[in-house]
Amino acid sequence: MGIPSPQASNACMFTTYGVFLVFGLLVAWRYSNKKEFLAAIKSQPAIPLAFNFVASLFLPWSIILSGILFS
Repeated sequence: MGIPSPQASNACMFTTYGVFLVFGLLVAWRYSNKKEFLAAIKSQPAIPLAFNFVASLFLPWSIILSGILFS
C-alpha cells in the first residue's frame, strides 16, 4: 500500500475535523445549561490559570497539553 496523495490526505483530515466539529456542537447543544455555565465562573484558582497561560505562550506545541493538565 502506497502513500496517499496530498489531496486524499487533506480530504481525510478535513472530513475528520468536520465530523468532530459537528459532533462537538451537537453534544454542546444537547447538554447546554446556562445555570451550570454561570456557576463555573471563578471556580479555578488564579495560579493554575496563570501557569496555563504562560505555558501556552512560551511553548506553542503544549497549548493542548497544558490545557488538559490544568483543567
